[in-house]
Amino acid sequence: MKEVYIASGWFNPTQAIQLDQIKALLDDMKVSYFSPKDEALATSTDPQFKLKEIFDGNIAAIRQCQFVIANTQNKDMGTIFECGTAYMMGIPILYFAEGLTGPFNLMLAQSGYGVATSIEELRKLVTMFREGGGVFTSTGYKGQIE
Repeated sequence: MKEVYIASGWFNPTQAIQLDQIKALLDDMKVSYFSPKDEALATSTDPQFKLKEIFDGNIAAIRQCQFVIANTQNKDMGTIFECGTAYMMGIPILYFAEGLTGPFNLMLAQSGYGVATSIEELRKLVTMFREGGGVFTSTGYKGQIE
């Protein structure tokens, strides 16, 4: 079981850099993680079956983690789906919205236990979770909502 499921796109340079920053932070903190980009979940050579294997593997990884870190850069559709899935499973979500200065989405704000706007803030939230024995001591987003 991994501590964290990283929900993040990696489909443009900014997303790829931010995903690498999140993984480097977790490596530095010695936090185990599942990153769909790095996992070889499919064993089939059949393209249609392979897609189902990857989907099922990601859902299983979400179910088995202690919490999710979701990078909201460019509002990747897969990331948003993974967050909804985690929320419905009762798995805590931390949102990473690097550089956020304006409002944050209502649905994400209500489903998460915090929104980090920098990698340093993300470190604090992960530390809080770990020191809290696997629970968050404060919840929600306190900033402006859209």
